[in-house]
Amino acid sequence: MLLLCLAGVLMAWAATALTSDEPAGRAVAAEARVGGADSSSSSERADGRAAERADRRPAEARALARAKKLNQRKADNRDRKRPADERRLRNDPVLITAPTVTPSAPKPDRITIPRLGISQGLTELAVNGNTLQVPEDFWDVGWWSGGPAPGEQGAAVMVGHVDSLDGPAVFYGLASMRLHDRIVIRRERGRSLVFTVRKKVLYDRNDFPTEKVYRTSGRPSLHLLTCGGSFNAQTQLYTGNVVVYAELVTKNKKSAQQKSAQKESAQQKSAQQKPSAQRPGGKQVDRDKPAQTGDGGRRDR
Repeated sequence: MLLLCLAGVLMAWAATALTSDEPAGRAVAAEARVGGADSSSSSERADGRAAERADRRPAEARALARAKKLNQRKADNRDRKRPADERRLRNDPVLITAPTVTPSAPKPDRITIPRLGISQGLTELAVNGNTLQVPEDFWDVGWWSGGPAPGEQGAAVMVGHVDSLDGPAVFYGLASMRLHDRIVIRRERGRSLVFTVRKKVLYDRNDFPTEKVYRTSGRPSLHLLTCGGSFNAQTQLYTGNVVVYAELVTKNKKSAQQKSAQKESAQQKSAQQKPSAQRPGGKQVDRDKPAQTGDGGRRDR
């Protein structure tokens, strides 16, 4: 009896194998795919993409946190400011053609981006021909010294690396900047400038809007650049660039002490003003002045 049962099971298995080109498990999966070709397959793909994004989020969050921590740690190590050196040019994803102007405003001295944990000196970037130099150090932020200075008409452009062979670099979190995030630029002379993020855009390398990013006229603004998109292992280049557009908020930010002093001065001036009386006819009369009369301005005694 037991042998007959086993024989029945084997015959059923053989019949299934002969009617299917795939193992049983795969055949079931294929049936499910075919059964919902119009609706379930698209929903499965959408669910798969959502799951993939969900899997990436913790890793991206950890990488952003690590980049911010490294920026904070390196901010106090040394003054990273260096002058432009036209000889130090290298093949890099951020190399982009740019026009050249002579800035007249005070040079930027330091950049602070709270969201990215950045607070450090700036290195100047030169232009060799039409090629923009990039920072030699992966943790440097470079200012394009051939363009407008922050606060001048036009766009001040600053560049940083997104990563290195060792992991995140100074602008790794640039794509995570949000609307109205603050960027503070300290200058060699004068007060600091405050910019707020207006928008961020990922451009393909072949469609990069050079004139827009490197504009030398129009309202004062700040543009931050780094690599973006996917990495091409063959060319060793990223497919695009991330640009953060920020607009100037204030050129002369007054301190709390200055505001307090101005308020106190206004109060003192107000207290020094003499009170006035009002006659029944509605005219105001200064109490310290004699009332005007028909006899030359004397009061009747």
